[in-house]
Amino acid sequence: MTKKKCIRSTVILLFIFTILPLPAHAYIDPSSGSYVLQAILASLLAVPFVIKKYWNKIKDVFKRSK
Repeated sequence: MTKKKCIRSTVILLFIFTILPLPAHAYIDPSSGSYVLQAILASLLAVPFVIKKYWNKIKDVFKRSK
């Protein structure tokens, strides 16, 4: 199977799996929702700190490319 056919069949399978509803048989309590929200907010707020930490290295990459 060629790479293009493999990618195409993978995309089709993923599309089918996302459309077909499957029963979860699970319970998500309210604290789980707040934990997910906290994780998302922490990730978003961590990005500026990581950029600040590596700012000089990022600038050097763009200076070398010119």
